[in-house]
Amino acid sequence: MTTNVVLIGARLIKNLGGPSMVAGSVRALSASFENPRFTLVLPPGDPEADRQRARRYDVAVIPEVNDVSFLKKIVPLTLLKRLGISAGPPHLRKLLHVLHEADVIVDIWGIALTDSLGSNSFYARLIEGQFYILARILGKPFIKYTSDLGPFQSKWNRFFAKLYLNRFTKLVLARDEETAACVRAIGVKTKMIICPDTAFLMEPEDTDISRRLAACRRERPVIGLSVSFQLFNRAGASVDYIGIMAGFVRHAIATCGAHVVIIPNELSDGPHDDTKIAERVKAQVKSDGCEIVYTEGMTAPETKGVIRECDAIVSARYHSIVAALSMGVPTFALGWHHKYAGILSLFGQEHRMCAIDSLRAEDVNAKFDELWRQRAEVRERILAGLADVRARVLAGAEQAASVLSGKHRKEATAGALVW
Repeated sequence: MTTNVVLIGARLIKNLGGPSMVAGSVRALSASFENPRFTLVLPPGDPEADRQRARRYDVAVIPEVNDVSFLKKIVPLTLLKRLGISAGPPHLRKLLHVLHEADVIVDIWGIALTDSLGSNSFYARLIEGQFYILARILGKPFIKYTSDLGPFQSKWNRFFAKLYLNRFTKLVLARDEETAACVRAIGVKTKMIICPDTAFLMEPEDTDISRRLAACRRERPVIGLSVSFQLFNRAGASVDYIGIMAGFVRHAIATCGAHVVIIPNELSDGPHDDTKIAERVKAQVKSDGCEIVYTEGMTAPETKGVIRECDAIVSARYHSIVAALSMGVPTFALGWHHKYAGILSLFGQEHRMCAIDSLRAEDVNAKFDELWRQRAEVRERILAGLADVRARVLAGAEQAASVLSGKHRKEATAGALVW
């Protein structure tokens, strides 16, 4: 018996986070669903590069519809499909066929329904829930998989989050306690469990770059820096994010004798590109002790292989933090959302971070120096907690399988924390 699992909310290129969640979700759900077959519905854009990588992630891919198609065509076509009538242009018929044949639809996007991202207009929040709506029309169970949700201060975000999560969702997997509290505070009654990000299950892979860094570590420490255009944009005029990061690189080279590798996470053909931030930081450093790892052609496991060769990492990107922690790499975070403290708290490391709205160079350097002095102890503590974190990820997958009938489920193997 095959279980058709449709994943939504990620791409396989230009980001460490999306592919990490795909790889981790496929591995976790494969442990609980009977003979699963995964199809990933891609966000709008050119799908060809994703198709070329799909086999490496054990998924098939299909393009998503755009916003205009959703409002004008997809809902009535979905209603017809529910009645057994196929209509509309070929690309929409193909999408609806995949959704119609699904046993479960799983939204794996890591941060959603939050005031902090996107527009909080009525239209934008309506569009954000298109797959909640399509799943409901087609009568398919919908799971909001491991994610950070909230805050919900905006009227329309609060309204639609409560509607989608209460009425259209079978199960919510919250990454941390604060997300769960935010969701319950707006009146959501749907079953919810606390479950770490599935990317903890993704395995690293070696490349020439990671092997070179491994050789470098035999001579001097390697320290990773994961920069973020998100933090740069959110810092505002009062915070010199580029200057602070460049100052940190110089500090790490001078005090630790380190080789610093700057690791872009999210890439783009436009201004929203971590590589551009990395290049601006390196331009201010002017040292051979710093390099940029250009991740454009790398898969998520290969990028994780680079992070594995770091003796410590300073990261403004969530999935660089997940990658580091999942391998015991001592981690210091720069954050803009409660998700950063949430992930660090899994290992008792929530104090090892700075918020972007109050970022100061002296704080970054001092907190890193403390981490560096304690790096052996920190590594041991992280490694000691990993077995429990991975077990909780697999327990979350078993809870996801519980929304299906018994014929699609493997035998339960673990419990989960119900909130």
